[in-house]
Amino acid sequence: MSAYKRWQIGLGIAVAVFTLVGLLILYKQNDLIEGQNRLMEFAQKQETAQLRAWVAVRNPIQPVLEVGKPATSGVVFFNAGPTPALGFRAAVGFGFTPANEQFVPRYAVPANEVSSDTVLPSQVPATYTATLTNITDEVIARLTDGTIVAYIYATYSFRDVFGNRYDDNTFCAVMRPDLKTINACAFYNDIKVEPSNQNQTNGP
Repeated sequence: MSAYKRWQIGLGIAVAVFTLVGLLILYKQNDLIEGQNRLMEFAQKQETAQLRAWVAVRNPIQPVLEVGKPATSGVVFFNAGPTPALGFRAAVGFGFTPANEQFVPRYAVPANEVSSDTVLPSQVPATYTATLTNITDEVIARLTDGTIVAYIYATYSFRDVFGNRYDDNTFCAVMRPDLKTINACAFYNDIKVEPSNQNQTNGP
């Protein structure tokens, strides 16, 4: 093999090595940038999570069931976050469902038709109620023997100060046959952690 041929082969190998090293460096740089971007995104999410409003149900309202009188129940919302919950809307329901049927939430007024409110952090909670007017001897008897079940439930939405919306949060509690004990349902209880639509606002 001539010296020129060996020189060509050596040059080709050198070019290949330098190209590979360059690609590795570029890959590492891109990987580093991508890692930094992921870290910044994580830090921003953590900051939002620490500073955003966190609205939940503090407690359901114990209804007084008396024959011939309207019964009112509902829920008390509170904001456990450090900033206000803006554009807060809630729909609350209170009703009876046969024990052998699946619970289905029914609202007299949908949440999106309710006037918006602001729930301040660590301030007076927001109370929403629903009233039933059909309390009879039969209703009381069927509640105590367990053939029908009383549910207290709600759905609500709000946005944080960063403009993120948290829609379709839900709450459900069930009254036991003693008509005094109220426990959380094993379903229809969901607090949204991730925004429904990042950095957008829907209404006031």
